[in-house]
Amino acid sequence: MAEQIRPHVRDLTVIPPESLPHWLPGLGVPVGWSVASVNLEPSQPARVLTLPSSVSPTIWEGCEVLNLFRFTGTPPARVVSNSADRTLKDLGANEPITYRMTMPPGLGIVAMRSRGTTAVAALRRLWVQVTNFVVTTAGDSALIEHTVLIDARSRTRLAPDITLLGDSVRRALLASIHDAQQTS
Repeated sequence: MAEQIRPHVRDLTVIPPESLPHWLPGLGVPVGWSVASVNLEPSQPARVLTLPSSVSPTIWEGCEVLNLFRFTGTPPARVVSNSADRTLKDLGANEPITYRMTMPPGLGIVAMRSRGTTAVAALRRLWVQVTNFVVTTAGDSALIEHTVLIDARSRTRLAPDITLLGDSVRRALLASIHDAQQTS
């Protein structure tokens, strides 16, 4: 989503993990999942979690990637809604299901979620959920890209983990907005 809104906003930059010392530790981590060390230059995701496969510790059964950005301005609503399934389409998913998530009114949050299944290297099917939260304010605005990838055979068994991961990001976002309103 970041690349789709970039032409419509100013100063789009990654928020590094070290800038979020109170926000990130509060996010839920399902049992068995752990923080993964990745080197994705030029910028690091705010958080990457993996769930090792029971078959091999070098293969993951689940993966979460969280990217956070700040920017100035308001991206057009049509760009946000029309770009919601872009990641899944780029991964080769056919006909992803995309919908707008309900968020509390008056907070300036547009949340779009897209889900679908794709094949990776023709050997593995992944179920993918991408949620984008665009928060617009009078000052700095923000984008949260939250992606959960699950081995498609494990989706039903890992449904509680998927819910925990998604709900914890949503709750943390709402709490941070509430805290910001209380201090202003």
